[in-house]
Amino acid sequence: MFGITDTKKPPLSSVVVGNSTLDGITWTGWEVVEGGARPEGASQTDQPVDVAASHFDGRLYLASRWQPSGAGAAYAAVNFSSDGVNWSGWRQRDLQPGAPLGVAGVGNHLYVFGGKGDTSASVLVD
Repeated sequence: MFGITDTKKPPLSSVVVGNSTLDGITWTGWEVVEGGARPEGASQTDQPVDVAASHFDGRLYLASRWQPSGAGAAYAAVNFSSDGVNWSGWRQRDLQPGAPLGVAGVGNHLYVFGGKGDTSASVLVD
């Protein structure tokens, strides 16, 4: 399971993950995804707004909408892992969604979906 947590110190929030055993009975505590690393070019004051996850082609993909603390527009960032522990690092995308993101694997492509203004938009990520 993924979520956003208030850290009560800079950075003020982070994307977190809670893992379970295969039978779903035993759960780990919440851990910061990728040790709290921010998307490339992001400042410590950029905050994650939401997070979506999907399993596709042997990998677990995350997409998160981030809000800069300054006057910049919100942006999307994508991260993936094959084991839920070792993450590839956030890859920032030029998508500026106005609604929460969704992630879907179709065929040989991964799509990130989000609202942009009054219309829906989809963007090919990988």
